[in-house]
Amino acid sequence: MGSLSLRRFGSRALFGALFAAVLGFAGLGTPSPAGAVAPPGSEGVVVDGWGGLHVVSYGTSPTINSFTSVDYWKGWDIVRGVALRAANPTTCASFGGYTLDGWGGLHPFGINGSAPPSKPTDGPYWKGWDIARNVALVPVNPRNADSPPAGGFVLDGFGGLHYFTIDATAPAPVVTGGPYWPGWDIARGVIILTDPTQPTTALAYRGGYVIDAWGGMHPFAVNGRSPDPVTSSSYWPGWQIVRGGTALPGSNVNGGFTLDAWGAVHPFVLGSGPGPSVSQVSGGFYAPGWDIARGISMKQKKVCP
Repeated sequence: MGSLSLRRFGSRALFGALFAAVLGFAGLGTPSPAGAVAPPGSEGVVVDGWGGLHVVSYGTSPTINSFTSVDYWKGWDIVRGVALRAANPTTCASFGGYTLDGWGGLHPFGINGSAPPSKPTDGPYWKGWDIARNVALVPVNPRNADSPPAGGFVLDGFGGLHYFTIDATAPAPVVTGGPYWPGWDIARGVIILTDPTQPTTALAYRGGYVIDAWGGMHPFAVNGRSPDPVTSSSYWPGWQIVRGGTALPGSNVNGGFTLDAWGAVHPFVLGSGPGPSVSQVSGGFYAPGWDIARGISMKQKKVCP
């Protein structure tokens, strides 16, 4: 499993603490200058194939402590991904997120007692065909880390990206140049990056990546802007072990993690970095030999005055 980068999420059984312990959209920061306020860190969830949600954090203690209205299919490996909404900028409460089933259905859930977010008004659905592979949200305003989602993209197993709408007043971003493998079910994750430092909304995307099951990261442009190149990542040619990935908004790193089928995370670095450190990760789960982890999503931890 690539000992160079393997991060094991503890030894507890997978479902022993389901609710104790979800690329949503993700902004990447830049290193803080000397004397600057420390970044708030990132928090999120790993989802398993039955729909169970497991809290994970990076460089911080998480504020997520419970979930509401979670759809759960015990014993049926049908869930394929997860995406988190941003936090309420006034109350700091997490709004929740969505899990994705293999047919393309999106299932809202709430966090810390909040009601689940609105269901999408459209989007892809392949009833009876297990071909949906992951999901990422896109914000109404990519310059604002607290922006609610405009919608998002469902990734199919061939690499296709399919938009769904949450807020019809916001234009969908235009994705170009991504990979596509017709007939080969190899795509597993999608990450969309934002850059709040840009002067206009049109420039505030940093492109994105489709992640294949071997760990390869394939760039695509969003609104004409491409992401930084991947300079370091884990790769297992011929072994379909990767299940998703996420950036780390709020953590001032230029990179993130891919997720393997057992629940371990593996860092990747974009451009000149800095990259993430596995020593800053806590939570999640690790089930060696069990192909059960299905997606990971991180958001910036919200710190209110």
